[in-house]
Amino acid sequence: MQISLYQDEHGWNAKTVIKLAQGRQLHVRTFKPPGMPTLQTWAAVWSSAGTAGIMVFRPREDGGQDFSRCLLSVGVSRVTKRAVRLQHESALAQIGPVRHEAEGWHQDSGHEARS
Repeated sequence: MQISLYQDEHGWNAKTVIKLAQGRQLHVRTFKPPGMPTLQTWAAVWSSAGTAGIMVFRPREDGGQDFSRCLLSVGVSRVTKRAVRLQHESALAQIGPVRHEAEGWHQDSGHEARS
């Protein structure tokens, strides 16, 4: 699995994209949310929106949403490139069950994202 490390206006980030069935992708991202004292790693399923090949994450309040889970949340005083990479690698080492859960989530029509 390829890890992309990059900086944005909030600091260092890591991202890995894992292909799933039916054109979906599991995006694993490690970042420090603005104003939060933690470095977090999240996994979320993104789905294709239409024929343009654009990938979207669909949060919904009615229960029909794409899968998302916080995998790790660690208190930090400083976010370094090394800290982001190590936490991201740690999450990826345990990604098998998360991937399985994400695939099962989308097979259950009760959680299927609606356009």
